[in-house]
Amino acid sequence: MSDSANDATTKCSVALIIVLSVLASAACASGSGSAEALQNETWTVMVYMAADALPELPWADDINEMEDFDHVDGLNVVALVDPYGPDNTMLLEVAEDPNWLDPTIVSEEIPYMDEADMSSSGTLAQFIQTAYEMYPADRLVLVLWGHGAGWRGVCPDGYDLLTLPELGMGLKNATEEIGRTLDMVIVDSCAEGTVECMYEIREYADYLVASEKSVQADGLPYDSVLGALSADLGQSVEDFGRATVDGFIDWALFGSFYSATMALYDLPAMDELAARLGTLSQLGYKYDRLFDDQTRQALIDAESYDDDWAADVGDFAGRLRRADLPLEIKDSILRFVLAYANTTVYFRTYSHLNPADGQSVENASGATIYAPAANGTDATYADLQIASTPWYEFGLVVRTDDAQTPNDLEVELTYSDSPDDEDDEWDTATLTWPGTAYPGTVFEAWVFGSYPGGIMLVTTITSSEQQIDVSGAFGHLLVAASASLDGSAVSYQEIDIEFLNGTVELSVEVMRQGVLQVDGYEVALLRPDGVALVLEFSDGSYRRELNVSSEVLLGGMYALEVRDLDTGDVVGWDRVILWESGAQRSIEVIAPSEKTNDIMPLAIVLIIVASAASVAAFALLGRKPRKS
Repeated sequence: MSDSANDATTKCSVALIIVLSVLASAACASGSGSAEALQNETWTVMVYMAADALPELPWADDINEMEDFDHVDGLNVVALVDPYGPDNTMLLEVAEDPNWLDPTIVSEEIPYMDEADMSSSGTLAQFIQTAYEMYPADRLVLVLWGHGAGWRGVCPDGYDLLTLPELGMGLKNATEEIGRTLDMVIVDSCAEGTVECMYEIREYADYLVASEKSVQADGLPYDSVLGALSADLGQSVEDFGRATVDGFIDWALFGSFYSATMALYDLPAMDELAARLGTLSQLGYKYDRLFDDQTRQALIDAESYDDDWAADVGDFAGRLRRADLPLEIKDSILRFVLAYANTTVYFRTYSHLNPADGQSVENASGATIYAPAANGTDATYADLQIASTPWYEFGLVVRTDDAQTPNDLEVELTYSDSPDDEDDEWDTATLTWPGTAYPGTVFEAWVFGSYPGGIMLVTTITSSEQQIDVSGAFGHLLVAASASLDGSAVSYQEIDIEFLNGTVELSVEVMRQGVLQVDGYEVALLRPDGVALVLEFSDGSYRRELNVSSEVLLGGMYALEVRDLDTGDVVGWDRVILWESGAQRSIEVIAPSEKTNDIMPLAIVLIIVASAASVAAFALLGRKPRKS
């Protein structure tokens, strides 16, 4: 890479961020591409190089890197370059330089315009349209090159910034004009690996590659990144995205003065992530009066880089999950983290032992999210698309240091037995809130089942009355009971319901060569303690009502075994997890004479069942595998 690395400049200087923050406040005041690889596909890489801003970035060095790889037919690289100074914008068709040690740029300059405003959405849209007209291809990749300022924007020209809404508008206009979306956007700038950026451009590209923290001035190693593409034009867009991440982190291991992160994001998955974030935010906002200290401390302690209030998403979620918060918030965190894992499809980091900015990335997970201030300094955050989701209101309250309201309300718990079943067992739990409720108070019970692998949401009950009956759910239950007024919780309590009686029905069809078998077999559910619960044949299947607690546990995984009554041989098997709704299975059996080693001994089946139960427990606990 270039000698410019020695000045330890990054693509987002502190001075630039301060200037852009002031400008943002002042402004407020006054390809659809498939991930499947194709044969002989063509690629056009469009590099939008906004170098007309201070501190200066080494644009010429990166053009030389783009010239330093094997240029092959089917790969076109075109760059719109606006160096520092007036009347010097150039459009370059990047060509291969056989004498790569010579820093002279050999790429052909194409007449375009004397001076471009790189902070304009119109300039971006026009460049994409021009590049596509000149170099139509199966795959379209846009590289945004220049300084970055997180949610505030990217690619400044002088003191003007291409804001994220302007970036979205530029991509919208361009993709509508060319009749297709982009396959990937690569941001070679600081701190653009954000939920805000992903959500803003999600409709205009399939993938995004970006860093959640500062990027050294050298940026991407274009010789190795584009070289990896030219070596295999048949690779998928996702594979090229992974190669871009690898190229940057591999270079950072030896060439960076900073810790580094880089991630590949699946932009169509952003809608699900935003929905899960919305649910989490709504619950966080609801409970802010009672739990502001916990949520705010999680935000403060979460890993951050170029802005204290731009928290790493995974670290923030993890700290929320470990905090003393309502069960329904923790349930929504789990679902949010799973959606986040689906969005961040590939992620790598490098933690420098002595980084120039003092920042490590030990707790990085791939992206950041910003909690805006309510005092007007972050007013332009309201212009972002993410601000139309519940996150905006939750971000505002979690950022604000408000006093918590005491939570000392005790909900009374009583049990009753239905007179219809005559089993003398509790099957209804009643929650009663004391006192006189204000008009409009809403009472809620989030009912969670306590299973061998953890807890899982069973049902949610909402009422305007101060009494809620919990029935139809059984076994060991945990209930999150709350009272809310005007959307804000005024009380919260976790209630342990030791046991509610109930039964689940298990139904098993026995099939042989696609034909339903009505006799000649015995079907049994096998418990881990060796007890076999035999099913009875009725209405075309083998059935049994199983009593929860005395016979089985909800959420438990059990083996099913089919025996031939004439020989006593096991001729079919399966496994089943039992929930409130029961379970149905269809088991294909073989004749005893056809028996092979495919029918596993009971001991092996039970080992498999135990292993599967461990996997299920791990998933229920929401443990997220580390990406590397």
